[in-house]
Amino acid sequence: MAHTSPIVLTPELLETTYIEPLDIYVRQTLDIFSYRKNEKEIPATIPLTIDKKVSARLAKELLFFTSTHPSQGAIDDWDAEVRRSGVIPPAPFSDEAIDEVHELVQAMQANLAAKAIDVAALKSVDVDIDIAPGVKVVGAIPMCTQGSEMIATAVYFRASAKTYEYGPALQRLAIRLLIARAAGIPIKNGYVLARHEKWPKDETHVIRERTVVLDQSMTQAQAKERLSKLSDMARTALVSPCASFGKTATAADEEMANEFDVFVSSDDFHTSDEFLVFGSNPDFEDVFHAKSAVLA
Repeated sequence: MAHTSPIVLTPELLETTYIEPLDIYVRQTLDIFSYRKNEKEIPATIPLTIDKKVSARLAKELLFFTSTHPSQGAIDDWDAEVRRSGVIPPAPFSDEAIDEVHELVQAMQANLAAKAIDVAALKSVDVDIDIAPGVKVVGAIPMCTQGSEMIATAVYFRASAKTYEYGPALQRLAIRLLIARAAGIPIKNGYVLARHEKWPKDETHVIRERTVVLDQSMTQAQAKERLSKLSDMARTALVSPCASFGKTATAADEEMANEFDVFVSSDDFHTSDEFLVFGSNPDFEDVFHAKSAVLA
């Protein structure tokens, strides 16, 4: 009998299948990366503000730097190096940006300490499990605490809408907990920490946090069964565009056509993956027909 190699899926693929399956078809099957930046004329002046991505990167660097170099002298040296690097405006225009980064990181440090999470000690946990005959999940669960009751951690620093990073992070951790249960890894729960989308305009809350828990009654066999179903969805998503069209795919039957029209007529449609795959004038019946992979 000829030997058949197993189908190998990664945790990342299963996470994306659960969160945004169309992304798999666009990125991996069509090999299209649809990031669009609104190009603006670059003025011939010294910038006086800091980009959101730069601010997020600096906050991430500072959080991990201070986890191993907590002294004030080391932090002052970090500040000086950032100012010299030119990635932020010169003083005094950069003072507010630097202060904002420090305030965010200090709030995150306080919440992490309350959970007894040491960022410097977080490690990836390798995964290599059979979830069904001929189907394996191989990869790693990142940023886990160590010990008998582990925590899978996710930290996000960018100033963005709640649905951009924080919401998907909760779903990602749910899949990671499912994988851990299937693999027999003692990850007790997940923990998401993110910059609050309204801060600093609204100073009530600097960060958002949430603990994600998998039902304790779920057995290892049940976790594998759920992952097997998710792997079937992943393989479908690789060959068929499983598009949600906003809230259409999850709407009640009588509301689907209306939700489809709302999404297609929105300002965001022309920057969506649905636009890339289905064009500028998609028809509801062509996408959400009886045999559609979206409805399977």
